Amino acid sequence: MREWLRVWAVLQTVAILPGKVSTQQQGRCQNVYTADIVFLVDGSSSIGRPNFQQIRMFMEGILNTFINAVKEDGVRFGVVQYSDDPRVEFSFLDHKNGTEVKKAIQSLSYKGGNTRTGT
Repeated sequence: MREWLRVWAVLQTVAILPGKVSTQQQGRCQNVYTADIVFLVDGSSSIGRPNFQQIRMFMEGILNTFINAVKEDGVRFGVVQYSDDPRVEFSFLDHKNGTEVKKAIQSLSYKGGNTRTGT
């Protein structure tokens, strides 16, 4: 039976944001066979558009580490954005390769709305 490595990246109002690291300096994951990686993104109005752009850059940086391993039976990504209500931006089955996931992350729109964490 196939085991899945589940990695959850939770981004809240305070997020670890990427520094100015060039592609050559950034690591690549080798020998990663399967992983499900989900980003849970705070899209409420308290984040603001400039910070939402940084969150997208953070997600893209994580993706770049696995870019060549993204496939249906390999590393898969999903994104859920929340404010008043959660919204599935894309699921594990929506994108077949790293390029598609990258485009989906780059095209994420800022939801806005109230912060209803824990309700």
